[in-house]
Amino acid sequence: MGGIVGAGSNAKQQKAVGSLQFQTSQRGGVIPLVYGTTRVTPNLIDYDDFKGAPSSQQSGIGKGGGGGKGGGQQYKYSASVIMGVCQGPISGIGTVWRDKNVGVLSSLPAAVYLGSDGQAADPYWETRHAAKALGYSGTATIVANNFAMGNTATLPNFSFEVEGLLSLSGTNGFDANPAAIVADFLTNPRYGAGFPETSLGDLSLYSAYCQALGLVLSPMLDTQQEAQQHLADIIKITNSAIVWSGGLLKIIPYGDQPITGNGSSYTPDTTPLYSLGEDDFIVQESSVGTNSGVPPAGRHCDRDQGRSLAVSTMIQFILHGRLRPTPPIRSNLSVSTDRITTTLRLSRLSIKRRSIFTASAATAR
Repeated sequence: MGGIVGAGSNAKQQKAVGSLQFQTSQRGGVIPLVYGTTRVTPNLIDYDDFKGAPSSQQSGIGKGGGGGKGGGQQYKYSASVIMGVCQGPISGIGTVWRDKNVGVLSSLPAAVYLGSDGQAADPYWETRHAAKALGYSGTATIVANNFAMGNTATLPNFSFEVEGLLSLSGTNGFDANPAAIVADFLTNPRYGAGFPETSLGDLSLYSAYCQALGLVLSPMLDTQQEAQQHLADIIKITNSAIVWSGGLLKIIPYGDQPITGNGSSYTPDTTPLYSLGEDDFIVQESSVGTNSGVPPAGRHCDRDQGRSLAVSTMIQFILHGRLRPTPPIRSNLSVSTDRITTTLRLSRLSIKRRSIFTASAATAR
């Protein structure tokens, strides 16, 4: 935005920009629900104190594009901004991305409000802008007062590593145990799905399974879709199933071997429920088991690589002498690559023939 110079030394002086330019400010958007630790792009809620002060430096563009006479006046810009991050309360903010720069919150500088219920407004805004000073109860916010933007009136592209809900419930101090995520997501009275707590079964076996295997996640729920779809994504990536039994919603891991790890032990119940013979099945041919030439794959946000999109693959399973075609496990959950590979290894093998219980042989569990 340097000055435009005419002939001689008569420069057309650059004018200060009249308002703040910013990356995202959306009204009525989804407030992200963050479990574990993941990277979040904020939404600009409010700003004030926008200023463009003349700088002692000039653009230095003269006749013919060289420096010297005719340089346009430059300006230094600043503004006080409030950025909404996600549903609170969170535990804190880790890494901060500012355009291509990586640092911490104190380098801005800025203050974080964790999003507790009834949290107070920022003291600076209460003093300088009392008429619109809000605490944004239940929403985690970041406030940067008189933030210096340099020679541009554009707010940098920020994103923040949010230490969200249940971030200490997993095995690594960052991610959350899926059982804790499911329970909170379904029953939390503020932002949950409204599922009755009395209708949720015991999730201790599912919790032990995930903990022992290190299957811990950091999902960010930021899209408007049915609660059952969010839940299905979590259950699928942890190699388990949702069942309704005895008037309760239960989650049953597919793992059929005892596992010990990460201070937890998982012992599956392998007691047979039915004795079924060949006469109890209707056999149907299917294309499952044909050679696809495509290895199982998983798409996820890799926590170890700045939460960038990553794809994991593994050696194809062999079944009946054929390669098993496996649809990709797709998820925007933030998780380490070795965890998504674990899920791929745990995914059940398909069989060449699909068998269906006859109505007289078994009933739904």
